[in-house]
Amino acid sequence: ECGRRFPLTGSLVLRHPLPVKDDFGQSYRIEVDRADGKFRAVVHDGPPEGRPTLVATMKGGKVVRGKAAICPFCDHVHPKAAHTRLMAERQGRDALLVAADIDPAVGKRFRQPTDAERYAADNAVKLLACEPEFMPGLPAVPDERIPEGNNHTVRPSLYGARTYGDLCNARQNLGLVRLARIIADLGVEFATDYQLSERYTAALTGYASSVFVRKIKKSTRGATLNPHRRPTSNRIDINHIFTNEASVSFSYDYFETGLGDGPGTWPSLADDTIAVLRNQAGRAVGRAADISRGSAIAVPWRDRSLSAVVTDPPYDNMIDYTDASDLFFVWLKRALVTTAPWFPFTAHPDGVQEKDQEAVVKGSGNVDHRTTTHYDDMIARAFAEARRVVTDDGVVTIVFGHGDPDVWHRLLGAITRAGLVLTGSWPAKTESGGSAGSA
Repeated sequence: ECGRRFPLTGSLVLRHPLPVKDDFGQSYRIEVDRADGKFRAVVHDGPPEGRPTLVATMKGGKVVRGKAAICPFCDHVHPKAAHTRLMAERQGRDALLVAADIDPAVGKRFRQPTDAERYAADNAVKLLACEPEFMPGLPAVPDERIPEGNNHTVRPSLYGARTYGDLCNARQNLGLVRLARIIADLGVEFATDYQLSERYTAALTGYASSVFVRKIKKSTRGATLNPHRRPTSNRIDINHIFTNEASVSFSYDYFETGLGDGPGTWPSLADDTIAVLRNQAGRAVGRAADISRGSAIAVPWRDRSLSAVVTDPPYDNMIDYTDASDLFFVWLKRALVTTAPWFPFTAHPDGVQEKDQEAVVKGSGNVDHRTTTHYDDMIARAFAEARRVVTDDGVVTIVFGHGDPDVWHRLLGAITRAGLVLTGSWPAKTESGGSAGSA
């Protein structure tokens, strides 16, 4: 109502206290100047001294879904529908409120940003505009559109995101562009300067790209601060974008990682990959394995040639696999442009992964070809392929989970249509923190 911009923040806690260490924790408050319309964040020790600008909405004495935004200048209350609409109309702006340094004693120590840090954040917009395309038709920042009907899976699309480049701020995009270009350039350097084989070069850039993907999980507007103090590890203080199962999350107040030490930086993520490779290299030499990707409804093996087939099929409508991973696909197209030039090509009109043969049920009211009929047909065809290639005394295992008995009924129907015989079932605890079901 007053026409002033203000930051949308749902929590003022930066670091929870730890009394046994005489650590009071840290919080911040939003201070405003009603005369000139400016605001600033003030960091202080201890619990919050004010209220967030995003607060829970009460109705009939109970908390209802969706937070209202309260203007700190005039106290006007904007319901969730209002601030969501303003974001969808692209009225939102990024504002750097708080910065953090790594303190060995407490993990992160928060403070006001410096003028140089604010300038660097603003200057990223100009630098990003100068980044050349990776190849004709593949600009530096992903312009691939988020397919329609993905508001549930790609939550930022509810708040004005139209392309996958919209999921990051300018400096996040700039960092990811530069990192993707380094991986792509290494592919050329390995082949030309060091004469490495095509397959070895592809393997090395593939490992680097796997780290790149994990970095993306903590490099969008969906990566939020975890205020719990963790002095022994600075890598787990940031919530990645899949904290809500397979939905790509969005948050008004997010934490920008990867600018120095600590969470989301290349060394913190690459160390894990290097440790695994060293561990594997130290193992005794075993038998070679043939690892390939393809379609489960067209398996490239002879009839009755395998003793066992192990499957972990999609769980009906529980996870939108390709829709949730298209964010990674569009960035991998850029990082692998020199070592996997076939990778960027797709028949999908939005330039994302093809979904014609994906065996899922697209839920949440979205309508496309991925219906229950499509899913049941694809799963039955995949099971039939498993039956074709396995010997008569062989075994086909199926790992599956769902809370709806009707889905299990349809799965059993697909197993029967495929010519398989169910010989046993076992409950399994497959997810961390989950529990074995009785279905």
